[in-house]
Amino acid sequence: MRTPKNQLAKAELQFSYRPLPNPVKIENSKMAERFLRSVWNKDLLTVQEQFYVLYLNAANEAICWRCLHTGAINGSLVDVRLIFGLAFGCLASSLIIAHNHPSGQVMPSKADYKLTDEIVQAGKLLKVAVVDHFILGNDSSYSFMENGYVF
Repeated sequence: MRTPKNQLAKAELQFSYRPLPNPVKIENSKMAERFLRSVWNKDLLTVQEQFYVLYLNAANEAICWRCLHTGAINGSLVDVRLIFGLAFGCLASSLIIAHNHPSGQVMPSKADYKLTDEIVQAGKLLKVAVVDHFILGNDSSYSFMENGYVF
């Protein structure tokens, strides 16, 4: 049975985003952390894990950001396809990923390294660079880049 032509039109993808009105140039990890903390849901920083992505243009300006998931006390789901689908939608050249550890212990776990590697490899394949991965605690943070992790 053939699908009527008018039903095919309903499958059209629509995408929109609101670029930041005054893009902020991210020149170092401290600026990136400051930006992430400014948009983070502070009420959940010590309660639930959240996963954010900050999208950058070719001039390293933050063009938009997105909280991709709010999870449990000690875990959050991350869909790599969604990270890069949104990157393509806003024409990002690179991105910074971040999540929080509600416990305040910001040292990465084996799962954090595994996830970082997966996202970095996808970025290399898709030509969208992963610049850094932050783990935020209430009063501290961990930058993979600052701690010698090679992207």
